[in-house]
Amino acid sequence: MKKIIASLFVLSILFIGCEKDITTEDISTITNYVTFSFDDTSEKDQLGNNKLIIEKGTPYDVAEHFSATEGSEDVTDRAEIDGTIDVNTPGYYPIHYSAVNADGYSAGVTKGIFVSDPDFTTDISGSYTATVYRTPTGETFTEGFPVNITLITNGNFYINRLLGSYYYDGFGYSSSGSYFVHGFVALHPDNTLTHGASFSPAWQDTLEGEGIVDGSYDPDSGVITYGALYAGGRTFHVTLTPNF
Repeated sequence: MKKIIASLFVLSILFIGCEKDITTEDISTITNYVTFSFDDTSEKDQLGNNKLIIEKGTPYDVAEHFSATEGSEDVTDRAEIDGTIDVNTPGYYPIHYSAVNADGYSAGVTKGIFVSDPDFTTDISGSYTATVYRTPTGETFTEGFPVNITLITNGNFYINRLLGSYYYDGFGYSSSGSYFVHGFVALHPDNTLTHGASFSPAWQDTLEGEGIVDGSYDPDSGVITYGALYAGGRTFHVTLTPNF
């Protein structure tokens, strides 16, 4: 439980001749943030959200399977839920739960729901070499920066460098911190690739708009191509070649 302790010290000094009296008053208040718990998640995903996997077509109500508590009081009915899920379309769906406590402080947590297609078994996980160029302005990098893809569940994958490591390796930002964008994508039976969710730890932002455009996978060569929308309308054209 997260607590804030605010202390106000009032110091009154009275000067009488060469003597002074000091009066100190210490007033403290404690506020309890609303905390959330889920009865259907047990681990975190790579973005730090509460991870849940459900099969395609399985009914799921985002307003269930959670509780909210303020101190010892159940305040589940005060929680607000932002986000929707299409259980018939595989992909990643972040659902945000939030609530304001009695003192006006807001708190929230996100559940990341993966919709899995048990009938779709194509696996693109592995190590890749990236080529990337940025339009309308920017550099082209062809040095072969490493990108890794991890299988989460059928049709859902995690990519550790969605920009093809344009900044992290291309400009050498790796020495300054986590200057990359990572996140989830969905691969569909028609071999198209779509954006699920993303985040940059250093810049504290995400891919923009659709996130990924013209995403595709070539099952013959294993090559993945897509455009990642980022940095104020720029498109990062990424080609990932598998390291067989």
